[in-house]
Amino acid sequence: MRKGLTSWRRLGIAAAVVALTVTCDQTQPVQPSPGVPDAAVNAAGVPFPVEFVVVAHQDDWQLFQGDRIASSAKSAGKLVIVFVTAGDAGTATSNPPFWQARETASKASVDSMTVAGAWSCANATVNGHVIWRCTKANTVNYYMRLPDGNGDGQGYGFGSLARLRAGNISSLSAVNGTTTYTSWGDLVATMQALVAVEAAGQADANLAFHSQDWDTSLNGSDHLDHITTGELVRAASAGHTWNRFWYIGYGSLYQPANLSQAQYAIKWKLIVAYDDVMKALMGETIMGGHTADWAARTIFRSESAPVP
Repeated sequence: MRKGLTSWRRLGIAAAVVALTVTCDQTQPVQPSPGVPDAAVNAAGVPFPVEFVVVAHQDDWQLFQGDRIASSAKSAGKLVIVFVTAGDAGTATSNPPFWQARETASKASVDSMTVAGAWSCANATVNGHVIWRCTKANTVNYYMRLPDGNGDGQGYGFGSLARLRAGNISSLSAVNGTTTYTSWGDLVATMQALVAVEAAGQADANLAFHSQDWDTSLNGSDHLDHITTGELVRAASAGHTWNRFWYIGYGSLYQPANLSQAQYAIKWKLIVAYDDVMKALMGETIMGGHTADWAARTIFRSESAPVP
């Protein structure tokens, strides 16, 4: 998805709802204030051995979660970032360099917050599906490369996450043709298998998940790819007591700015690292519009597992 080109029309939807409602357990979305750790920690205040970041597009975590994920990259034993769609904006077949550039740009953001070193990439087979997997130091990136769903989930003629979940299509293929998911259940099972591989031997309470909020009463103005990605994590977590952190996307700009200067600087560095690559490779930028507004806010709610 090209945020600067295709998404702005959705930003006015349900603004009041995002700003005023609370979750079903009456907890408002919050961001750590001074005195609260920037990194995710369990109920006992201990960092997690493994943290997962599951987002729809290659610039989502930087824009809406970046300061928190940068801290987690330092505190977690392993950080696994899963990009569910290719972010191709409908150009998967006509302009493959676009979504490929987005993947390169996403690695640049990781580079800006981790130790120096080279990436190692290869196909991994998870639940019978081929997924591109890249590693560097304690970070693992997965690129599932499913079609961009467009702002409202209608897609660009190649299907979408939302349409698969709704049962409007019977299957959904990666944009480069490497694999096909035959149902929403197949996609959920694959996410569960991915977690099982990367968190082998860890108890549920030792895992943290950062994803986009599925609750449309809180996050109703967001891109439907974002919301459906949250639904994917929610479905995959059935039967597990994972620690889950749900982030508001586009609608975060309707909340007061809540980051310190230091937190903002960390988040902005991640965004700039992504943007510099996209400008260099594709002549495109995500700067302008509401980018600075999103950078000044990280709005989320948490569901913490009990400490064993």
